[in-house]
Amino acid sequence: MITLDQAIGQVRRWADYPLYVTLSAGRCAELLVQQSDLAFNDLNLSGKPWNDQMFTITVQPGEQYHTITEVGNFGTPWLVELFSPSNQSTAGQPGWNVAQPITITDPVNLDRYYNTPGGGPDLAWVAQACAFQQDPNNPGQWAVRFGPACASSATGGVQFQIHHFPQTQRPQSLTDPITLNPKFEQYLMTGALITGLPYCEWEGIAPTEAESKRQRLITSWSTEFQRMHEQFMRMRRQVNQGQELTRMIAFGRTLRRRR
Repeated sequence: MITLDQAIGQVRRWADYPLYVTLSAGRCAELLVQQSDLAFNDLNLSGKPWNDQMFTITVQPGEQYHTITEVGNFGTPWLVELFSPSNQSTAGQPGWNVAQPITITDPVNLDRYYNTPGGGPDLAWVAQACAFQQDPNNPGQWAVRFGPACASSATGGVQFQIHHFPQTQRPQSLTDPITLNPKFEQYLMTGALITGLPYCEWEGIAPTEAESKRQRLITSWSTEFQRMHEQFMRMRRQVNQGQELTRMIAFGRTLRRRR
């Protein structure tokens, strides 16, 4: 992965090292983050699981709120599945390892799925819905709550697999990568370059000559950016679960041809 510091240097090099005051490192970083946000938001709005990641949680009997500590970049959940190891038998049922989808609902609606008075069967066989909310016992932490609640003693707890779109990683220091997905590197840097070029000035170049140079660079890089953007949009339309890795690799190879 390319770091923020490296990306800044690349953008300034592509711009032919303009005066620092017209395209500083801080300005480059701002433009890179802006381009990253635009690309990730565009993909997230596509409604397709292009950036799906999955993790497993284990809910123990009596655990009303399960604090999500399994991942550090938890984002938007879109699928929750009950998972039972093949050798686990619960509530008199044979062990199985087939995923069972669980409804994701609003926290205020979870009351409809509460256990009946006196408790009920194991959570592994009656969990119908779950809700994600801030953990009241750990401010600032996300938690998941299931309904009906686990009211029995399933050995080792009950496992669920949560699929989610992770939060977009925004670099906090010069050593951080500019994106979670390195396949976007050149696409993001080229977008940042085109956005910053109209404000560039160069040492020893008169204003009229600088304007001509800006236009030449913008025209040259805009053609390249348009080609990459069309590739990006094709991926956005076509990507779906199970294919995202293959398509991302192909997309990355296309973007790296100019390097």
